[in-house]
This record gives sequence, C-alpha cells and structure tokens, in this order.
Amino acid sequence: MVDLKGKTQEEKIATIVKDFTSRTKDAQDNTLIVTPLNRDRTAINEAIHQTLYRDDKQSLTIPTLQRINHAATDLKTVDFWQTNTSNIAKINQTYYHINEMSSDGILSVHQSDNQHEHYLSVMTLNPDTVTLYTRRH
Repeated sequence: MVDLKGKTQEEKIATIVKDFTSRTKDAQDNTLIVTPLNRDRTAINEAIHQTLYRDDKQSLTIPTLQRINHAATDLKTVDFWQTNTSNIAKINQTYYHINEMSSDGILSVHQSDNQHEHYLSVMTLNPDTVTLYTRRH
C-alpha cells in the first residue's frame, strides 16, 4: 500500500508509477491498482505505459477494475451473482474471483492473492463490505 496523502495529483501518479515500475515482472503481474475514478485509472495507465515502453516497440496491457453499480438487495439474490460469475468481488479488504453461484445461494470464490477457494452464503454477506468489479484491459 502506498501513502498518497498530501500529494498533488501529479505527485500521486508519479509515486504510483515509480512503485509499479520498480517491481519485478512477477510482482507487477500480481499488483492491483485501484482508483475511484476512471480518469485517474486512465492517467495512471498512460503514465505506466510511457515509462515502461518509451520506444513504442513493445506493448503492455494493464488490466484494471471497473466498479459494478448495484443495490444492496442485489447481493442477496442468486440471479445477481450468477450474472457476475467471473467478475471480482472485494469483500472486506480481500479481492476474490467469482467462480460460480449455486441455485441454493452458495457462492464459490477464490482469493486473488493465494488462489484458495472459499464458499460463502450470499444471505450472510454484509452489503456494506462488498464491492463488485469487472476486469477491463
């Protein structure tokens, strides 16, 4: 996690880019950068591209997450989760890939960082701690 408090927008982007580009290829592949606004996401992606590929001979696609808008009541329905299979759920502070949803309300997910599989009842999820994202390239 990078502390960006008290920095200008340009300083924030520069700090994120420096942190990302200083990581190994494996670490970059396992790094998730989350921004609240699409314009921030675009600015960060462009800055990373410019830093990593100055000569334009190579290309890099950085996957980003775009928030899925939903009502709190959606999180309690099987249909909603079935529609969002293969998307990403942030539950508390952990990111999960949504594998599948059973007809009886059991959600199968695996953690992004360690691939451990978990089974959750959608009826017990606290809507205040759940955010859904779709992966964009």
